[in-house]
Amino acid sequence: MPDGDRVKLEELAPQRAAALVVMKSPWCSVCQKQLRALSDRATCTAGIDGAVFGMTASDARTNDKLQKKLELKFPVVGNPDGDLLRQMGLWNHDADRPIPGVIYLDEQGKVVDVYRGRYPGKSQTGRILHKLHAISGG
Repeated sequence: MPDGDRVKLEELAPQRAAALVVMKSPWCSVCQKQLRALSDRATCTAGIDGAVFGMTASDARTNDKLQKKLELKFPVVGNPDGDLLRQMGLWNHDADRPIPGVIYLDEQGKVVDVYRGRYPGKSQTGRILHKLHAISGG
């Protein structure tokens, strides 16, 4: 979380489906563009009882700066030790950093799907929101 406290997945968005949009790194312009696009459409999540989060392997201070810089309407959470990202298959061992992707959680905070990769130049905002809507029972 932004304050640096450890949080379990089921505590991120209690009773709501969630999409954790994993960034390669806070400096990745493609990742930043995707988060901005999702933030611009944040009102779309209000009607589907779902939540969106950015996720990096950075610390809370770096993530807070990124959220403010991009003026995101949702938090950017961190997994600095990369344990969750490795477990989800979202870690590039050669580059020692995350692989962009999306981790989808159900209303109980359980992982229901993991999408690995991204298509640079093509927005995935609609796909992410559609999947979040489906998970939330919409």
